Amino acid sequence: MHAGGTDNVIAGESHVPQNGEDNEKFGVYKSLCCGAEIVIKAGTIFPDCPNHPKLTTIWKPLLDDRIGAFQKNMNQNLIQRRSYGHSAH
Repeated sequence: MHAGGTDNVIAGESHVPQNGEDNEKFGVYKSLCCGAEIVIKAGTIFPDCPNHPKLTTIWKPLLDDRIGAFQKNMNQNLIQRRSYGHSAH
């Protein structure tokens, strides 16, 4: 267990990085504590949250959330079109 009583895993996801850990891939990340966003390159150490320094900060990939929401919306639209007898062309 990490500080704050979390095991650093969010439902449906594997390891979620926290401050002090090495970043494995470039991306935009959002802190779970207050929603602060950062852009961080691979090989860089995740920082403390700018609004909560010296506390454990868990960083969630933001782009993955947006892609997932987009895919979900696209799937719902496709299902709606099919249920109304429209082609998905």
